[in-house]
Amino acid sequence: MPGPKSFPQATARIQALLPPGAMHHVVAATVSETIRPGHLGRVKFQGTWWFARCEQNIVLPVGTNVYLIDRENLTLIVEPVVE
Repeated sequence: MPGPKSFPQATARIQALLPPGAMHHVVAATVSETIRPGHLGRVKFQGTWWFARCEQNIVLPVGTNVYLIDRENLTLIVEPVVE
């Protein structure tokens, strides 16, 4: 049986969004508008809404918890939390 999935490291662009002292390797948001392959959706992160996309070929429905992987201008790059 495989071990637990390691958490992605947040990039410096994501760390810049966090308050000082926040954990920099487990950063989560919640999908608020479905994210589809090749299309932007939206996530709620720290009380604000951001455009977001996922580089995986999957649909992330509303309510899905996601990790913040990177940021490109005002768009967050996310991947799903796998429990």
